[in-house]
Amino acid sequence: MRAAVACGLPTLVRVPTGDAPTVLAVLDAGAAGVVVPHVSSVTGAADAVKAASYPPRGRRSFALTTPAGRWGATTNDEHLRVAAESVCVVVQLEDREAVAAAQDIAGVEGVDALFIGLNDLALDVVGRVAGDAPAVVAARDAVLEAAATAGKPVMTVVSTPTEAERWRGLGAEVAIYVAPSLTLAAFRAAARSLPDDHAPDPTLPVVLVPGMLEDGRVWDGIVERLGVRLSLVPARLDLDDSIEEMADSLLACAPPRFVLVGHSLGAVVSLEAALRAPQRVQALAVLNADSRPPMDELSTSWARLRERFSQGPGAIGEWVASVLPGAGDPVAGLARRMAEDVGREAALRQLEAQRSRTDMRGRLAGVRCPVLVVCGECDVVSPPDRQQELAAVIPNARLHTLAGCGHLGLLEQPDQTAAALGAWLGLEPDASGVASAERT
Repeated sequence: MRAAVACGLPTLVRVPTGDAPTVLAVLDAGAAGVVVPHVSSVTGAADAVKAASYPPRGRRSFALTTPAGRWGATTNDEHLRVAAESVCVVVQLEDREAVAAAQDIAGVEGVDALFIGLNDLALDVVGRVAGDAPAVVAARDAVLEAAATAGKPVMTVVSTPTEAERWRGLGAEVAIYVAPSLTLAAFRAAARSLPDDHAPDPTLPVVLVPGMLEDGRVWDGIVERLGVRLSLVPARLDLDDSIEEMADSLLACAPPRFVLVGHSLGAVVSLEAALRAPQRVQALAVLNADSRPPMDELSTSWARLRERFSQGPGAIGEWVASVLPGAGDPVAGLARRMAEDVGREAALRQLEAQRSRTDMRGRLAGVRCPVLVVCGECDVVSPPDRQQELAAVIPNARLHTLAGCGHLGLLEQPDQTAAALGAWLGLEPDASGVASAERT
């Protein structure tokens, strides 16, 4: 605040609570106003106004020997006049109760602006950070409408100028940038100017991550054909029920630096891990991946499976048929055995993780390591156009398409899949023509 005063800039301070002692300390220190979080009722809004206002409107204690009173260099009347005219009270609406009371909160005299805390609002409304979820959009629009009716400005936090323009189009008048986000964007822009290494380091261990209702057996054909012992770290996608938690579990078990290869759900988790730990994931291969939320028909199918799994084990066959349409033994048989061994409880957790998947496309430019996208030409679970899109949005990605292959190329076309991975990993063919290398 001292620096801002020296530059002639007014300051708003987001206080931890709207209680009178906290608000008094901030205003006496020279703030032009306060931002009060989680105001969800008329009473909460009125209390914030009272804490920030001198009598008769409020209960703020009077003192001149403070920065706000220019250390006594102003008069009593002048200090009271400036406080009445300029002290700003902003209330944050970020709960379902606040949305229901938005019209009344906006109408409280002395509330100068409404702050939409979109992430907290989303967490309260739908249980995850999803500002584009229909229920969250409806709640956001209700607050915007209440503010417009009361003639009160709206503010919110944004990450980019494009996002600020979008909010401006919705009716918001103030966009708040978070300094660490701006710093991170600057460093990312600088990093993009550095030369990129498009080849994995052949000396690093390779971590293999199975997909939904799969275990390490899904990789057996690849390991056998590559003629190399790959470091298979148990990612344990059966213990967590969100992509983020699965990525954290993977990173907790993985070596300090490694090459990461994931299939299907394991590929989505691998993308999240690469974004969370770019200094550790040196290269990434994603097989049959999708960076968008599930398609509507797939979500419907998974909801049916979730209901079936909740009732008993009979859904295993239905799941195998959905990912391997028309496939016969031994491929379908192995898929069925893996699914049965992974089990019902893990299936429910993995289906929950699939259900709560968010759109990753806006973040994938942050994956800076070399990436191989292996696409199944006939994949009905992760359609080819989505896998092609994935390769297009990641800066150092290249696409390899398996002709005539579905969602389980690891089982349907192990020779072609192994060849693609072997070439990408830089493995030399041995006398039999199978790629091999010395690696432990």
